[in-house]
Amino acid sequence: MDAVRPDVVALVELEVWPNFVARCEKRSIPVGVINGRLSPRSFKGYARIRTVIGPSFRRLAFAAVQDGAYAERFRWLGVSESRLQITGSMKWDAVQISDSVPGADELAAELGIDRSKPLIVAGSTGPLPPKGAPIGYDDRNGRPPWCEESLLHAACPEGVQLLCAPRKPERFDEAARALPGCVRRSERKKGEGSPAGRFLLDTIGELRAAYSLADIAIVGRSFGQLHGSDPIEPVSLGKATLIGPCHSDFEGTVGPLASAGGLKVVSAEALHQNLKDLIASPPIRERMGQAGRDCIRREWGASGRHAALLRSLGGVTPGSC
Repeated sequence: MDAVRPDVVALVELEVWPNFVARCEKRSIPVGVINGRLSPRSFKGYARIRTVIGPSFRRLAFAAVQDGAYAERFRWLGVSESRLQITGSMKWDAVQISDSVPGADELAAELGIDRSKPLIVAGSTGPLPPKGAPIGYDDRNGRPPWCEESLLHAACPEGVQLLCAPRKPERFDEAARALPGCVRRSERKKGEGSPAGRFLLDTIGELRAAYSLADIAIVGRSFGQLHGSDPIEPVSLGKATLIGPCHSDFEGTVGPLASAGGLKVVSAEALHQNLKDLIASPPIRERMGQAGRDCIRREWGASGRHAALLRSLGGVTPGSC
């Protein structure tokens, strides 16, 4: 603080460090939270040390949070009603709505994806807990592992292609075993294709291009115990998007998109029927895609609201920073 000499401090999402906040107060430096979020499991942890952490929350000049659920949690931890504002999420402001992505056609050609057949793209897929795994799915005796890739393989309607993009590179080999006959992006077979209609994106940085090829997008890490992944990217590309029921880390985006009809939350048991119905109805997919994009446009603006709050606290006039 001696080196930077801030006029105001913004803590992004949470990061309410007691010693830091106390030192800022001692120097009369206002501290606020922008893009505030407090997931259910984080809130549970903070609640256990409320008597210790509460003074730090009470010292905040403001808490600009993403939605009403987060506001209630910040309030319970000590932020006064007069210092709470619901400003939305800055995640929406980073989204680019577009109909195409550079490199998508090349990706399809090199993988050998049949552009005349429907394609489901599942992004950020992950493992699943062993409980409830169907008979025959495990890591022993060469049988496919039980994971989101194997769930999606089983749920994929007949004649529909499936591309999976695991979240973590260390799972690439496991995911390949769960997708019999898959073509791996890393192998660069240049258009040989997959008779099984299964593809594995085992590279980094090409998920957006893959989503742009999809008829339906599925957001992974949401059918087990991993708290979900961000659904905004496929929605911004106008794709009919599904997500599993376990998405607590992204409730601030899933909620508005689902309420608007631009995203559907489905269970593992209902996944096959939902995919089958969507594949059979291009108009429904188109309506979902449009509804999702409209929702994104309505949610834009949190970054500007946060900037205005910080300028007012720091005595900075617009345009001077």
